Amino acid sequence: MVVLADDDEGERTSIARLTVRARDEIAQTLGVSPPARLTLRFHPTTDAYERATGQAWFTSGAVVNNELHFLPLAVLRERGVLDRTLRHELVHVMVDAVLAGRPAWVQEGAAIYFAGERPIPGEAINRPAARLEPRASCPADNELRLPVSVGALANAYARAAPALPVR
Repeated sequence: MVVLADDDEGERTSIARLTVRARDEIAQTLGVSPPARLTLRFHPTTDAYERATGQAWFTSGAVVNNELHFLPLAVLRERGVLDRTLRHELVHVMVDAVLAGRPAWVQEGAAIYFAGERPIPGEAINRPAARLEPRASCPADNELRLPVSVGALANAYARAAPALPVR
């Protein structure tokens, strides 16, 4: 089920196709059955998204009561993060139950990795073996669940992602 703002009703078919394709690709990669039913809510305003999820505007998407909530469709498209955000939240729906009780960085790291997200701009991808930097500490749950700024969230994501192998 796709819930859109009135102005976005014409996008229903394309969002449904994008979701089904991403859901099936991710499920195949994870080796799990895709969820049979999903509810996606694209909020009409950023304020509505923040009220419904308890998350800040810069988080873009969240899973609340097994529903995927998103910023307004136009905002996600303008930022160029619609597909990435959709895939990230789909991974959460498929793996969070299995990863329940694990630190938030494990759940977020899995979502980053299996959603196929690119490294954060400016992050070194191929560091020479002789110059490897010590691994930064894993972010605390609150750094990922309730980030205080865009920069703090980007930093926490960067610290969560390196624990996973590069594919």
